[in-house]
Amino acid sequence: MELGETTAVRHADAPAAEVFTLGSVLQRAALEAGEGTAVIGSGLPQLDSSDLLDRVRRGVRRLDLLAVRGPETRKLLGLPQTTTLGDPALLLEGRLVSGDRKSGGVVVAHYSAKRDARTTSKLESHAQRLNACVVYTSDPLDGVLAAIGRAEWVLTSSLHGLVVADVMKTPAIPLARDANSSSDFRFDDYGGSVGRDVRATLLQRVTRADVLDASSWPKPDAIRVRDVADQLRSVTASWFAESGSS
Repeated sequence: MELGETTAVRHADAPAAEVFTLGSVLQRAALEAGEGTAVIGSGLPQLDSSDLLDRVRRGVRRLDLLAVRGPETRKLLGLPQTTTLGDPALLLEGRLVSGDRKSGGVVVAHYSAKRDARTTSKLESHAQRLNACVVYTSDPLDGVLAAIGRAEWVLTSSLHGLVVADVMKTPAIPLARDANSSSDFRFDDYGGSVGRDVRATLLQRVTRADVLDASSWPKPDAIRVRDVADQLRSVTASWFAESGSS
């Protein structure tokens, strides 16, 4: 059984949650969740404070860490090499169907970009230059998935825009936060779990020539994707069975 397949999954505040899954929320689990709360595939954000990292490391000792998102999170927490890795969005493999890919490209923007009118305007302008549309992670889910499935290529500042694009085998490249960095902890964490090059670029630096060559963009290792998904299915099914949630 897979997460949410035969049982209702409801959002809960951290102290009341039974399981944390998806997203850079593992630090919240460590600091706020109750004893024995399960973690399936969540990861850390970039933690710049050594004091905060120490608190998180102490906090995870009382959690049931069934899987974390990737090797960067595993390393920061000092977890065993045998710790299961993987983003739970990989469980969508084989369940999302791509469209005809005749709609140009898609820029998948983090929901926070929608809060600022200037940022939104710039995104729309660059997307138009590349013959692309913009979707936000706060938009209705079905529409976001359909846009990625129809797209010839994806540029994304959202980690799950990248994961879903990989699952749907849509060529995709991460977008950098700023001009000073081509790496992002979230993307590095995920990329390390599936053998994927996740070097990011700035949207304004992407050219028409780049997107016309999207078929040559980096891809995850298909065998590792399947292996990671299989391991996540196994730990998820075990947790549901043991918790009596199935």
